[in-house]
Amino acid sequence: DVDQVTDAFRIILADPNVKAVLVNGAVPLTMTYSGAGPMVGDVTDGRDYVPLADKVPSFEQGFGRLMASESLPLADGSTSPGAFKGAKLRRKPFDLYVNDSAAMGESGEVHSMCVRVVAAAKPLRVTLAWTDFPVDMVQRQSLLRNLVNDLDLVVSCFSGHDNTQTTYAGNGRIEASSQGLYWTFDTINNVETVRVPHPGVGTTCKISVVGGSVVLGPQRYALVVSGYFETATCAGTNTCIDGCYGRGLCNDGVCECQSPFKGIDCSLTPQP
Repeated sequence: DVDQVTDAFRIILADPNVKAVLVNGAVPLTMTYSGAGPMVGDVTDGRDYVPLADKVPSFEQGFGRLMASESLPLADGSTSPGAFKGAKLRRKPFDLYVNDSAAMGESGEVHSMCVRVVAAAKPLRVTLAWTDFPVDMVQRQSLLRNLVNDLDLVVSCFSGHDNTQTTYAGNGRIEASSQGLYWTFDTINNVETVRVPHPGVGTTCKISVVGGSVVLGPQRYALVVSGYFETATCAGTNTCIDGCYGRGLCNDGVCECQSPFKGIDCSLTPQP
């Protein structure tokens, strides 16, 4: 039955595990078609493209173009799509970690794991995805946000050679205030990604999923990590950025800010 097959396919695509794997390998687009190109004689050349910012997600391109070769580690020596017959453009398989059995029980809960970078040939990519609970419009308006359950992705990388810490928030939202630039959590999307572009060999990255606001729990989620890495212990990674500025508690490497302070390191004071 075609309808049954279609419904089953929709269920598979809606699974947060599949969504996380596909989005994790998405590649940002560089150009977009904006309409007919300039006139050449009596016709247009049809090449009116405008550049896109490399930053994703965005309104123009979402998380980018899905690439199976970046989402799944293909066998070493596989033929690249589009290559001429007999060509062998060898790809080295990358490491892929998938956890599709985790569930967040309550707000403030933190689940963490650590990986150690073993080669810097690829960026370290991390994607968190979950299927939010359905609610009617009245209930959603009472929540004052789009999500019923809001999870957050935080990745903190500790360099082995200079002992520096760099922290990334899911979907890379950097905002400006009178106190400078700061990271803030995404409270809109149920897919969050972090891309560490040039991780040094030996760098240990702590990957944390935070229960920002879990109204209806437990909330099942999927976590995907790709790159060249090995799992590692999290010893020595429980410090928080700048000690949460003395405005919050450090919970397993994640700041729990006291009201009214906010931001990934509690550095932001809301404007009066």
